[in-house]
This record gives sequence, structure tokens and C-alpha cells, in this order.
Amino acid sequence: MKKTLYCLMAVLAVCFSFVSCDDDDFNVNHGTHAQLPETVLAGTYSGTYTVFKADGVTVEKTVPGTITIAAGENKYTATFVSVSEEAVVNGAEQNPIDVAWANDEIKFWGKTTPGTTAGFLNSAVLNGTLSNGALTFRFSKTVRSGRKTVTNFYNFEGTK
Repeated sequence: MKKTLYCLMAVLAVCFSFVSCDDDDFNVNHGTHAQLPETVLAGTYSGTYTVFKADGVTVEKTVPGTITIAAGENKYTATFVSVSEEAVVNGAEQNPIDVAWANDEIKFWGKTTPGTTAGFLNSAVLNGTLSNGALTFRFSKTVRSGRKTVTNFYNFEGTK
């Protein structure tokens, strides 16, 4: 009896070691939309950056800017490049941004760790939305200003 029970437990242990969960098979349902969100999001957007001081409320200035977004190598990712008169916001996100449908809007967010790599945007908490053809996003960036470091907040609003 003990031998049969031991064998049964061994067989069950082997069987359960090959069972997987739904959330790790990478067939995630990203909505019922006909197109992938990164292909809808892709394009060049012209608009303006509003630069806020460290308090996040006081407007320091507004500057024109252009954002170019292209579908990434993997599904639900995209590349992100910013060009503006404001030198701080010139550059690309070092890593691809994530993209997903949220009802009839497209949400995107960056994965870049803030830093100072030359030629890269290296923003903190980049996140945005494409809704009714209007692209809006915000991020913060800490830069050196003389002997101090200053964190500014940037909001972009633009259209294709």
C-alpha cells in the first residue's frame, strides 16, 4: 500500500511540474482592435512642449517639438525620438517604449532608467496617450544647472 501511494505521489509530482499558468504563455489579449497599437501610434507628431519648473505647476516656457514614433521589433513596443529647440528633450528613449490599447485610446510608457547617456532622452516616468488623433505625454528629467541638479517636468501635446 505504501509503495503504491509513494508511486502515485511521484507521478503526480512529475505531472504538476509540467503544468503552466495562463499568464505565462504570452498570448495576452490586448483588445479586440483590428490593428496593433504600435502601427496606429507610429508617425511624426508636431506640437509644443510645456516646460514646468520643479514644483510641477509653474510654467517656465513653451517650445515647439516633433516626436517620431515607429513600431518596435517586438509586438506592443515602439521606438521614440524627440526633436526640439529645448536641448534637454532632444534624443531617443534608450529602450523601446511599451504600447497597449486602453478602450479606444492607445497608452504608452517608457522603460528607460534616468541617466545622462549622450544622445538619449533618458527620461523618468515617460507616459502618454493617443486619443482622437492627439498625442499627449509627460515625463520628468533631472539635469545639472551649474552646481545644482534641477528636475523639470515636460508635457507634450501634438498631432500628426
